[in-house]
Amino acid sequence: MKWKGLLKDRAAAMPLVIFAILASAGLLRSIVLEASRFSRAPSAAGAIEILCALALIAFFVQQAALCLVRVLPLATAAGLLPRIVALASAYCGFLLVFVGREQLGPVRGLLSLSLSLLGTVGGITALVWLGRSFSILPQARRLVTTGPYSTIRHPLYLAECAAFLGASLQFRLPWSMMVFLLSVALQLLRIKYEEEILLATFPAYAAYRRKTWRLIPLLY
Repeated sequence: MKWKGLLKDRAAAMPLVIFAILASAGLLRSIVLEASRFSRAPSAAGAIEILCALALIAFFVQQAALCLVRVLPLATAAGLLPRIVALASAYCGFLLVFVGREQLGPVRGLLSLSLSLLGTVGGITALVWLGRSFSILPQARRLVTTGPYSTIRHPLYLAECAAFLGASLQFRLPWSMMVFLLSVALQLLRIKYEEEILLATFPAYAAYRRKTWRLIPLLY
């Protein structure tokens, strides 16, 4: 029955939703502490810290929301490896918890904030067209070819990479950059498996793939 499939699909997304809630709660606590310091001694660095944390919360909340509004899949990539890659890509951000956050200077803080905001806004923009077709696993739900998807096939993943890079800059270097590069590698593998299932499910995907860029216009 359809409702059973819906419950199963939502249950599969719960770990990511729970992680987003816990991460956001931790960031809210850091915002309260930073706001208290800022009220006593206002500074540009303090303001950037607060804005960066808020942008990171928006990124996590976006991920949770995507999981809760999607339609049921028409097909899912076969085998265990595509699922492992997709889940590892989705939960890679959890590794930053073990790296530890750093106090940001104005330049690094502004760069982190800019990338986080760019990724969040880009992700929301992609979601307007993607709608309820978001997947964690490599799945075919609906074929979306309009809006930003008319130029690149994975604008949401591009936005996620930008937001994750911005988030990574808030943590201890160079370890946070290693986590970011790992996430990019996993994301590229995730894209490969996703395109395979989309190609097998939607006959129009082959023509769509020939006239669009995979991730970055004019480059890739």
